[in-house]
Amino acid sequence: MNRLEGVSPPGRLLRVARPPDPWAWPPWESQGQDGTFGTRWDDANGVYRVLYASSQLEACFLEVLARFRPDPHVVAGLAAIAGPDDTFPAGIVPRSWLGARVIGEAASTLTRS
Repeated sequence: MNRLEGVSPPGRLLRVARPPDPWAWPPWESQGQDGTFGTRWDDANGVYRVLYASSQLEACFLEVLARFRPDPHVVAGLAAIAGPDDTFPAGIVPRSWLGARVIGEAASTLTRS
């Protein structure tokens, strides 16, 4: 069996998440029908949960905002539909989304067994 090597991140870790505790695991109740929690790092089998953190705040925002990135194929398909454009603009983040997020900061220590 291969052993995984632990790596310590440089300095602090940051996380953008919901209050009151940005380091809390997502509740199992929020798991979708597909077994994930709606992020690309989720376990496709729905067995474990993931907390995404980074040493760079910009990277945290890129991850949590990924769901708002417009898919060029979808945008092109919507543009081809005749009728009034009553969709939410692609790539726009609602103000309510930001108001429901906090930034968590932590230090990491690596222990080897």
